[in-house]
Amino acid sequence: MRDRDCRARRLFFKLDIEGYEYRALLGMRQTLAAAEEAVGFVEFDAHMLANAGEDVTAYWRFVREHFSVYAFSRSNTWLPANDWDLAQLKQFIGRHCHTDLVLIKSNDPSLADRLLAPWPRATDPRVAAVARQAA
Repeated sequence: MRDRDCRARRLFFKLDIEGYEYRALLGMRQTLAAAEEAVGFVEFDAHMLANAGEDVTAYWRFVREHFSVYAFSRSNTWLPANDWDLAQLKQFIGRHCHTDLVLIKSNDPSLADRLLAPWPRATDPRVAAVARQAA
């Protein structure tokens, strides 16, 4: 990617690498910074991250600092998750602590709604309680 002009372009990426997603994202920092927009579908599995020797809290902090983050529940509903701490994320995704995250870097506030339109936004009362705790 270093040899290609990535500026003012869109970047799409999918990471499902059994706990090494944080390392991959750290390695992509220059590419992500050069892209005007970026959308990533990234696996989040606290157990695999820990088994890979990653600091799960640092990873969660990193994605929230660099992207707008959207998390999926086990019922394939989603909510914005930037304001959540790790405990709130775990409460939303369930005891297995495994989900897919959508990471978005964009100046277009409607991009997330357009991308996530095929999936319902979470409405379960327990999920709403997680969202209220984060607010």
